[in-house]
Amino acid sequence: MRSIRRLLGAEAGVETPRTETAKIYDNTKGIEVYTTLDGEAIACYTSKYRRPNQEDRAVVGSKEIGGRVVNLMCAIDGVGGESHGEFAAQAFAESIQEIFNGLEDLSAPSDQNSLSEWQIIQDSLIIPAMNKAREKIEAKSLEAKKRGDSSYEKSSCVFTVVVIVGNEAYFYTVGDSIGTHFSLEDLTVKPYTTRVNSTISNGEERITAWVGLDKRMRDIKPLFYQTTLNRGDVVGVFTDGITDDFMKLGDRRTISRNMRDLLLREEPKIPTNIREFWLRLEEKLYSLLDGKREVTPSEKIARRILRYVKSLGRRAKEDNRTLMVYYHS
Repeated sequence: MRSIRRLLGAEAGVETPRTETAKIYDNTKGIEVYTTLDGEAIACYTSKYRRPNQEDRAVVGSKEIGGRVVNLMCAIDGVGGESHGEFAAQAFAESIQEIFNGLEDLSAPSDQNSLSEWQIIQDSLIIPAMNKAREKIEAKSLEAKKRGDSSYEKSSCVFTVVVIVGNEAYFYTVGDSIGTHFSLEDLTVKPYTTRVNSTISNGEERITAWVGLDKRMRDIKPLFYQTTLNRGDVVGVFTDGITDDFMKLGDRRTISRNMRDLLLREEPKIPTNIREFWLRLEEKLYSLLDGKREVTPSEKIARRILRYVKSLGRRAKEDNRTLMVYYHS
């Protein structure tokens, strides 16, 4: 395994081997930074936020495959309103971690050399992770049934995965988590999400696609989107505990406008007293931190997004929160 320099606690010139490729986060103490093999930074945050259970999981990874560095960002959300969403989220997190860590090749088989890279990634990583998660849920469900507990039959989750290879970013989504791409060139933010088979009932959007034991979901495939990254572009991955605070009546354009404003250092409009309170408090805390180490653009952007969501206070959505930010330098 290729070695990397640890940014914290390592002496100058000393390199230590990475002991893990992909890491699962189920709770963080503020923004944490994962350093990829090519020296880029992915900022990650996840918390349960006023919920009794944490049903979000975040998976971040970086691995050399076929001579290229492949970076992974994955936000997973247990389906609310059903039992054991946290188990399904953990099952998918473990599954994509295991498969990603075991990947040795991302080239098309010789008899299918016309396959695009996005399809190879989908067939080698995304679909196998979905199937493996279902197997874990099914095994747990059968085990629980022997004790007279049928509650794991409804255990399910949704996800967004972004795989970055060189300058290409591949988005895969099932459900209501969101992947976003901010272009420095044209100053746009594009949110990518499936809302697969979603329906509107009484003004509320209900997600009817997930990873679980429902037979109707067995053959479902994620929405796919590919984009080429330019220098200074930003890729974000968010669960709805973050994105619902940037939207109004389900309008994706609202997310785009507000995210764009944040990325351009313009705060969305919120009461001045609340904004000033958070700005002053966090500026003091971060000034102490920033004086001790270099702060990456990814971390600065993630802080800005999280600071806005926190500033909403009780007006923010009462849900688990997960975000990941990658700045393409």
